[in-house]
Amino acid sequence: MYSLFLQDPKTGERYPTDGFLVWINHVSIHRNADLWDSPDEFRPQRFLGSNPEGSKYKDSWRPFEKGPRACIGQELAVIEAKVVLTLTLRKFNIKVTYNEMDKLVNDGLDWPVAQPGEQKVFGEEAFQVLRGTAKPRQGMPARVTLRA
Repeated sequence: MYSLFLQDPKTGERYPTDGFLVWINHVSIHRNADLWDSPDEFRPQRFLGSNPEGSKYKDSWRPFEKGPRACIGQELAVIEAKVVLTLTLRKFNIKVTYNEMDKLVNDGLDWPVAQPGEQKVFGEEAFQVLRGTAKPRQGMPARVTLRA
């Protein structure tokens, strides 16, 4: 039987994982200044190639993981997602409605009630919070209407 471990890339120190559930925090990896140039800047073009622009290491972009457990359908999945998203979104108008959060108090949903006052991170109302995985703040309330 072999034991898996985590290794600190700076010190080389190994940490045992026996008896632990190890969950990779992709949000932290993708916003880590040790791995990315300007990690908090919105630059979607950085992910267009096989080696992302602004990445200091080849495997910094990990949405589907790497190695023996890599998703074999990841390229097809991304292409399909883009096509479906494009075909769907062009039929709707979507307006973010954080200013209407007070109307949702006690609505029975699992999202916490917004704190009074304006909440922004990097100047944006829609920022990620961790609830098991990354989610937009308050579930990103929105009004969706069919385009005429």
